[in-house]
Amino acid sequence: LSTLRQRKALARSCVRRGSRIRDLGLDPQETFRAILDAPATIGSAYGTVFRLFAERHGAARWGDKRPAYFQEVDVLLRLFPDAQIVSIVRDARASVASLKRRPRWPYDPAGSVATWSQAECCDPRRQRRLPADTFHVVRYESLVAEPERELRTLCDFLTEEFDPSMLAPSQVHDIVPAGKVWHDNLARSVSTDRVA
Repeated sequence: LSTLRQRKALARSCVRRGSRIRDLGLDPQETFRAILDAPATIGSAYGTVFRLFAERHGAARWGDKRPAYFQEVDVLLRLFPDAQIVSIVRDARASVASLKRRPRWPYDPAGSVATWSQAECCDPRRQRRLPADTFHVVRYESLVAEPERELRTLCDFLTEEFDPSMLAPSQVHDIVPAGKVWHDNLARSVSTDRVA
């Protein structure tokens, strides 16, 4: 990305028709200009998109959740050197049952358990290898059973202040695009109903 031409090509690919930029409610031209004004790295380009999204919602920080990120932690830390990784681990049986309900989930139950097992095995190694302020594990079952306690611990890790509104996730329903029906539970209160 050493030339303006290369940076423009990257910015165009981030805002092109068919990209997810519109799902985020961002203006393509404003986003294009912001990417060009950012440092000339791929991480900075994507970080700019997420920063604009966070600002649109009045947030000072941004985060992104993708289950497959467990395979790419080293890449993520190269792209975002100051990233803080939060790994949420769930019981394999409940995790597979949940995955089976997702549209277009590509694996059968055995493949889903293998994916879960691979992710689960990576966490202890990462906790030993990465600095304590970079990698943190949260158990899903603990999070839904005692959300305030777990969120306070998570906030300590993130060096953010706990806010009681964190216990009311139904207030974030406008952040997820309407077509992502597998995220419907985000609009519901925290519950242990799906632990098993």
